[in-house]
Amino acid sequence: ASTALEPSFGVGVVAGALVGSHLSARLRGELALESFSAPQQTSRYLLGGAMMGVGGVLAGGCTIGAGLTGVSTLGLAPALALLAIMVGALAARTVLEPAPASAVFTPAE
Repeated sequence: ASTALEPSFGVGVVAGALVGSHLSARLRGELALESFSAPQQTSRYLLGGAMMGVGGVLAGGCTIGAGLTGVSTLGLAPALALLAIMVGALAARTVLEPAPASAVFTPAE
């Protein structure tokens, strides 16, 4: 984006930490690829991370900024963002963790 900040010392520190830790693990013979217990989990987390990134760009900031500090300004956009975050979290929970059979309400006959 045209308003993006130029890479600075912080970006170099992150890149240096990643490269340095990789080289250190490789030299010590401790380099190993870690993953989730099932391939579906890896796909789910990659998709979730991509969706969070796109959402952060579309919202003009991160969820913490919109949800916690933005609502204190009593603006409409932060309130809508927080509401959308809560609805999305509940929808994801419903899809990923269906209620056990004992928790489902059944009316008495």
